[in-house]
Amino acid sequence: MGRSSSSSSSSSESPSSSSSASSSYSEERYSRDKKEKKKSEKKPKKEGARELKRRKKEEIATLSKEIYTMFVKRSLLASGLSEEEAEKKVDKRWKKAGHEVKVVYEQLAYIESVLIGNAAVMKKKRKADTSRRKEDWHPYLLFCKVKRDSVVNDGISGSAVMKRLSVMWKNLSDKEREKYTVLAKENKRKDLEKEANEEKALTALSSRIITNDLNTPSSQQNLTIPVVSALPIPMNIVTEINLNEEMNLSIPSRLPPTTIQPSLQPSLQSSIPRTIAPPAPSGSMSQ
Repeated sequence: MGRSSSSSSSSSESPSSSSSASSSYSEERYSRDKKEKKKSEKKPKKEGARELKRRKKEEIATLSKEIYTMFVKRSLLASGLSEEEAEKKVDKRWKKAGHEVKVVYEQLAYIESVLIGNAAVMKKKRKADTSRRKEDWHPYLLFCKVKRDSVVNDGISGSAVMKRLSVMWKNLSDKEREKYTVLAKENKRKDLEKEANEEKALTALSSRIITNDLNTPSSQQNLTIPVVSALPIPMNIVTEINLNEEMNLSIPSRLPPTTIQPSLQPSLQSSIPRTIAPPAPSGSMSQ
């Protein structure tokens, strides 16, 4: 009997000890997993000023090349080149382009990035304003906005306010509801007109900025046409000939026409340059 009781007591103690060990192990594991999860869910560090400046510079460089490619590739495709050939030529010309050319396209890229940023900000602001304007665009919500203060002043709070406003709206006649319907439509029309005017103003501002930037003297000096259609034509040699001196008739006729400037004589117009052909050889004149 004693052995059976001792064995039963030991067997009864073993499950309790094992359960306590398992519970302690699970708690430790849970706390450890929780710490690891917090570490993994840490917010990334904010981008430093140096990294932000470097990233912005890379974006401007990429955008400037895209703008250059858009203009030059269009002219190359118009000349009859294929898409692949035009892209290869654009890459070669961009690599060989000087600093003066790249500065102009970097200025255009900076303006474009500013305009894109402004458009994104306006879109985000418009999305945030949509929920706020729903009260002004919906007759029932507009009614609740107008009557909310009077209901709260009566001592009603919480969800009871909306119930009270709903009952008040149901008790209104069609004529009374029509007033809020007209007012809501008017608010919506004004808001949409304001949005359209803001977008027009932003578009006009962007075009004016680009026009002014390209019309500045510095931009005109730096702006060069990257596409070369033909080799430059050599200029004729300009010589001054005194008409009072005797002309040598032995000059061969193969020489190109020369531009002469007559001497100061009252009978000639000295301000107008004249272009004459060289005289014929003496042999032809004798014939």
